[in-house]
Amino acid sequence: GHDFHYGRYGAGSPRTLMEQQDFAISVIEPITFDGVRISSSRIEQLIKEGEVEMASRLLGRFYFIRGKVAHGYQRGRRMRFPTANLQMDDAYLLPGKGVYAGSVEVEGKRWPAMINVGQNPTFANDALSIEANIFDFEGDIYGKTIEVFWLDYIRDMIKFNNIDELCAQLKTDKKIAEKF
Repeated sequence: GHDFHYGRYGAGSPRTLMEQQDFAISVIEPITFDGVRISSSRIEQLIKEGEVEMASRLLGRFYFIRGKVAHGYQRGRRMRFPTANLQMDDAYLLPGKGVYAGSVEVEGKRWPAMINVGQNPTFANDALSIEANIFDFEGDIYGKTIEVFWLDYIRDMIKFNNIDELCAQLKTDKKIAEKF
């Protein structure tokens, strides 16, 4: 890249490589979007901030992670919002805490979904979880590997006073997520 540096104190540059004349190099000029340079650090920051829609535009594809479906507390099922709880074997960059519109790929078929990244504050969970409510999906996928795609941010994490308030908000979230 045009801004590549190497060696002690980063003194090496594409120019110093060209001076070597031992090999050919090609310098790639910066790629921009709306006048701003695209970089992996910019995309990473957007994902961390929950700006998954813009990150996807810069990536040229939706950001996704892969993992196995694990058993959870079954709270979503009891509230009529069953979730696939993701257990990840690899370390992934996760979007910021919140609720997202997304999709989930199960055995080669993609389903719309809403995705939660966070600790479930209404239930006072301390552990970070990634769980997806897959729309119009029925089936046993425990132990299966799925891919979770983030399309857009819906809202921040909220601690509700009771399950009825949470369910009402989930219905609203689902309506928003269905538009994607």
